[in-house]
Amino acid sequence: MLGRAKAIYLATRKRNDQLFNKYFMRPLAAGVVSLLSDTKVMPDQLTLTSTAVFVVAAGLLVGLPPETGLWWAILAIEISFLFDCSDGMLARHRKIASVQGHLFDFFTDEVKAVLLVGGLGVHLWRRGGYGIDAQLWPAGAAGSLLAGIG
Repeated sequence: MLGRAKAIYLATRKRNDQLFNKYFMRPLAAGVVSLLSDTKVMPDQLTLTSTAVFVVAAGLLVGLPPETGLWWAILAIEISFLFDCSDGMLARHRKIASVQGHLFDFFTDEVKAVLLVGGLGVHLWRRGGYGIDAQLWPAGAAGSLLAGIG
């Protein structure tokens, strides 16, 4: 399986990728693609899975106690990112990459960005932290929510 994942990684990697992706996330995603390549799972389904996991991550930021919610949210965000890397690699591996698929992936990435900012705004409102003015804001400071909206 590792040999197949390596071949998929080499065949589907991006030329100008970030170091974290190149050496960590894309090799993991190649393993996911190697497991899914002979199934009926489509790249758009991985995109939707990535988005669903990210919704869970935003919920963890907002719903769990701030001390633990942040760490669980980070784990969920990384799992979401793994699926986000896997969708394009699966499409390139199957040679079914399309402009529509790329645009759908881009749209869901923007939705995830909004969820992240909103979740972090509520998280900081509940926990307190450094605000946009580099001053320490206490828990419950409305500025955290306003910064998240902004």
